[in-house]
Amino acid sequence: MAEAERIVETSAPAEVLFDVITDYAAYPEFVPGLDAVEVLSRSETRAEVRFRLRLVRSISYTLELVEERPRSVVWTMVSGDLATNSGSWTVTSTDTGSLATYKVRVEVGMFVPGAILGRLVGETLPATLDAFARRAEARTLESPR
Repeated sequence: MAEAERIVETSAPAEVLFDVITDYAAYPEFVPGLDAVEVLSRSETRAEVRFRLRLVRSISYTLELVEERPRSVVWTMVSGDLATNSGSWTVTSTDTGSLATYKVRVEVGMFVPGAILGRLVGETLPATLDAFARRAEARTLESPR
């Protein structure tokens, strides 16, 4: 089981960062290692989304995501190649933009060398969170609110 919690700060307003977080279909455009995303169902407060990720091999999993605009997204795994995947985003406004706390708990269900898990938590996760922040900042510059 791997667990991680990271915080990312951005100059983008919380609403813009939340929009980036919940634009699941766009993830392959900016999230490293993510091959494909398919939004299976969507309502105002829930989404069911299938993700395909390159890890040691291609991994596919479906998450149910519950959204509380513009504060949080909480997910649980519905099905897939992983044993467990749950987590959350919590977004707060700051004087200069917003802050997002990302928590994830994943059990791969197959042997993954410790070095690869370490790279995921130590390098890939921070780079991914930075990609969300950069995308939100770019959206803010494109169409300020």
